[in-house]
Parts: sequence; C-alpha cells; structure tokens
Amino acid sequence: MKRMKKWSVIAAVLLVVTMLAGCGQAATKEFKAPNETFSIQMDESWSTEDMQNDGILAIFSKDDMRGVLVIQFPKSEGYSDMEDVKDAVETTFTMHSVTGAEAPAQIPGVENLSADTSGIVMEGQNEECYTVYGESDYAYYSFIYIAKKVSDKKIEQFQTVCQSFVETAPEIENNSEVAMTDTLLWFNATNAILIQTNGWDYTLFAGLPANEDSKAIEVDVLDSNWGVTDRASADETLDWVLTEGHRADLAETMEAYGSEGLSDVAADDRAAWIYENYQATEDQAEGVAYWYNLYEEQGEKAIGAWDYSRAMSLCGFYYLAGYYTETEALDKSLEISNTIQGMYSSWDEFMESYFAGYEWWAEESSDERRAIYEELKAAPDSPYNLDFGMTLEKSW
Repeated sequence: MKRMKKWSVIAAVLLVVTMLAGCGQAATKEFKAPNETFSIQMDESWSTEDMQNDGILAIFSKDDMRGVLVIQFPKSEGYSDMEDVKDAVETTFTMHSVTGAEAPAQIPGVENLSADTSGIVMEGQNEECYTVYGESDYAYYSFIYIAKKVSDKKIEQFQTVCQSFVETAPEIENNSEVAMTDTLLWFNATNAILIQTNGWDYTLFAGLPANEDSKAIEVDVLDSNWGVTDRASADETLDWVLTEGHRADLAETMEAYGSEGLSDVAADDRAAWIYENYQATEDQAEGVAYWYNLYEEQGEKAIGAWDYSRAMSLCGFYYLAGYYTETEALDKSLEISNTIQGMYSSWDEFMESYFAGYEWWAEESSDERRAIYEELKAAPDSPYNLDFGMTLEKSW
C-alpha cells in the first residue's frame, strides 16, 4: 500500500518498547494529538512519544512497559473504508491470531464500533493487544492497547479510556461556489457507487470538498489511472469515453463473432456453436454467447451506462484537479446527464447497464457493487430517491 511508508515510522518506534502490564488507575490528564484534532484522558504519569505523524497519539507508561495509540485516518486522504484501515493496522503491527472482541458501549462522536484481540511480536517477544475501530464524519480511528498480557480487566479499563475520546475536527475548506441542489445530487447518483467505494461523500459534487488536499488526490488518481496530466489530455480522455469507451470494444468484438456466423445461430444454441468452432472451454463459450445475446438485444446501450458513469466521474475529477472550472465541469455533466436520460428510463435500468459494463471491463462479478447500490438505495439521503426522469436545472 502507498501509505506503508508512514506506518514504518510507527513500527520503528514501537520496536524499542517492551510492554508488560495494563493501563492502571490514577489521576488523569488530557493528552492531545499533535494536530490537536482529538484527545483522550490517561494516567497523568504516562507520557507521549513523537511518532512523526500529526494524526497519531502515542502514550507510554512511566516505565515504558505499556502503550496506547490512537491513530486517525482522515477520510479526505482517500481511505476507502474500515476494512482498509484494519488491513493497514494489522499489516503494520504484524498482528496475528486476530479474534473478535466486545467493543466499548460507546465512544463520543464515533460510530460503527468494532474490536478484536490479537497477538503481536515486539523485539522478538510475544505481546498482546486489544484494538477498537470506529469512525466519525471526519475520520476513521484505531484505538490500540498493547501489553504483555491483556486481561478482561485491562480491556474494561481501556474501554473507559476510549470513552474519554474527544474529537475537535477542523472545518474542511470547500471552495465550491455552487450550492448543492437536486440536480447536482442527480449528477452524483450516476457515479455514486465509485464515490461510496472511495469512502467519499455523495452529497458533495464529485464526492470531495474542493480544496488543495482534494486537488492532490485527484491529480494523482487521474495521472495513475487515466494518464491525464493536463487540460489537453483531460479533453482527449473524456472525448474517448463519450464517443467510444468500452462499449465500442464490445461492439467490435460482438460484430466480429457475428460476421463469422454466430448471427445465424439461434440464441439458445450459440454457446454450443462457440464451443464447437473455437478453442474455448464451456464457460468461455457460455460467456461469449451471453455477451452476444445481450449486445444483439440492446446494442451499445447494454454497457453504455458504464462509460457515461465514468464520464460523469471524470467531470468531477477534472474540476477538483483544476483542469476544468466548476462551471465547465457542471455544464459538461448536464450535457452527459441529458444523454443518459434519453437512453435509460430508470435508475435500475441505468445501473444494470453499469454493472454489465463493469463486468465487461473488469472480467469479474459485479456483486460487490450491486450490494453497494442496494445499501445506497436504502439510505435516508440516497441520491436514488430522486426521480430518474426529473428535469435537470442549471443553477450555476
């Protein structure tokens, strides 16, 4: 993972610490994170260690035998979800024998709490740790207690420490000049699966606030995933997605099969025909027949939503990266959205085409994305509550 470099700092410092006991009970004081965005109450005899990361609060007992870490993962930095956070923590600290445990009843301002116990090797010695995970609107958090032996009593005490947590998250700068409207939320609905997958906010145009942090994220994403580095390459890429995209590849491939005789074969017999005439497995033959039948029935519309969803994403990315102005991005989004409304009649129809396009592109199941769609539809503020055929109005 790209973030592992900063984690190596944590591991290097922890390697010099041997932890042997529990949290203890004594007079407490407030310990603040270096960035002062959160704090916890701990034994006043404990002291902090500099982890060279503003989002990590590391506190060790006076004898350096016990340790507590609270690690902040700001959502604006691109952490996709809690599983991403858990993977980073478990990998960095070489945790093993991870077993689910009871989480604290509550942590102020933190939701979706979970916890586990695990082993961890420190300086060749087997230690134990109890880890709590949760998230606020601003960030994901990991609360870690490490000791030679983590007893039920010590877990109870650490849960109390967790409950003393206070977040004072900074106000996130957003330079957008356009108020969020139903039309902009409709725009986001076309690519809300990606926004949700990235752990972003589908109530913000493009999923992120317009600021320097978002710009850095999108410049990197566009370069690494799309080869877009400036306005010219941005225009060229968006033009390709809108005029060709992956639907052109589907059309070319299926038309080639058709010209070789597949078009003359009954739909139900096409898998057998492919199997007999090509060096294909039964699964491959069934796959070709499936795509051919779908293309024959719907044409490029079969996966068109995949391309149009990505085009909508690009408009937002270009704005955040500074390649398009906000007005340019929104004007283009409105143009693409009108095309989408002319091709599809409902969110379900649009999303079926999107899922098919994902499967054509990724050559894997779309089940995970389908599950995200169902979750989003059930959300109180779901963009899919909007009428697919609503009149899209320019308010910018």
